[in-house]
Amino acid sequence: MDTAVFGTYRRQDDVEEAVGALIIRGFPSDTISTLIPGQLSEKGRKAGPVAVGDDRDCITRHEIARGTVGLLDYFGLISLPDLGPIIGAGPLMRALANEESAGPGAVATILKGMGAPASEAKHYERTLKRRALVSVRCHDSEWAARAKQVLERTGAERLSFTSGCDEPPKARHGGVAPL
Repeated sequence: MDTAVFGTYRRQDDVEEAVGALIIRGFPSDTISTLIPGQLSEKGRKAGPVAVGDDRDCITRHEIARGTVGLLDYFGLISLPDLGPIIGAGPLMRALANEESAGPGAVATILKGMGAPASEAKHYERTLKRRALVSVRCHDSEWAARAKQVLERTGAERLSFTSGCDEPPKARHGGVAPL
């Protein structure tokens, strides 16, 4: 059963670090998703802010050139009601781009479709106004435990799991799942 691990971050640099660490630890890029609010992305810029709506393509090009998030599938920029511009990548971004009505509640609806409890899905959507979200799809509890460790080590503020992640990881090497 596929499961997912979710974590939130205050800084885009931490998101970049998390994505890089996940890739280094063997997570396929098509299992990793990020959603980064536009204003969070602009905080880390050195070249001065770009007014939202003036040149969104510039923001996207900057993010692709920036680093590891640009390595993920379905990289792009989308503007959502109540949230504004979101820079994203991975399966979550693909689902948002394909959502017929990417209106209020679209992020929560997609997260619920991934198995997140309704309260957590709504929390993450509200959090996207000021925090970035990283999610990792996992094929079993061992990979879910690895993803959780990576997100914890890279500074995730809040971690949660879809229903299948509740089972304990398989015991290996003295009961600890290796990274």
